Amino acid sequence: MDLKPLPLPPRPSEAGLDFSEYIRDVHTEVKRRLSLNTEAYAASANVRRKDKQFHSGDMVLVRLKPERFPSGSFSKLHARRAGPFRILKKLGNNAYVIDLPSEFGISPVFNIEDITAFKSDEDVSSHTSRTEEMPAYLPKVSTTTTPQEDIASIMDHQFVSTRRGGYYKFLVHWRHRPLSDSAWVKGTELQRLHPELFTAYVHHNLPEASSSEELAIDANQEETEEGTL
Repeated sequence: MDLKPLPLPPRPSEAGLDFSEYIRDVHTEVKRRLSLNTEAYAASANVRRKDKQFHSGDMVLVRLKPERFPSGSFSKLHARRAGPFRILKKLGNNAYVIDLPSEFGISPVFNIEDITAFKSDEDVSSHTSRTEEMPAYLPKVSTTTTPQEDIASIMDHQFVSTRRGGYYKFLVHWRHRPLSDSAWVKGTELQRLHPELFTAYVHHNLPEASSSEELAIDANQEETEEGTL
């Protein structure tokens, strides 16, 4: 009877073992770095995050997001922020009911991340009427104005550059009309329609401007330029 040697058990390649160990080390290092990056990101976010708390009666500005409006109704002309409005009550730890004008047509409940405290020199908490609750740049509009000129608030502003320097235009929200009807008007036109509102808004939102007259001059220059073209 012939004796044959038994086959040797298979042995893994040394190169294969080294490569497998290398891959495991790579995975371990990647996980470690991902964990460190996540911790660093969280720490950075926590540093910037403010522990904001509001109370009923506080005046705040609200951020307007497209998803709050019906599909197709939110255009580029919409302001990204509006207010100030009064907080009616708190819902849980991070939501508030805001006293929005009825013409806004959106939910009055806002997350705390979409609310910014309004700072004013005027003590609005001492007022009682709806009009008086608003700060200086949202005064009551005269009843002698036409419906189109009945401005509820100034929602935003932009600077338009021209060959003569440029001028400011303002996005106005008409009272008793939807936000989709908001329109841009020049400083001179806004100053004519509502001088008190114009002056107060400029004082509060455009501190870099020396006076409302400066804005009006820029707008007049633009109108003159357009008339000569």
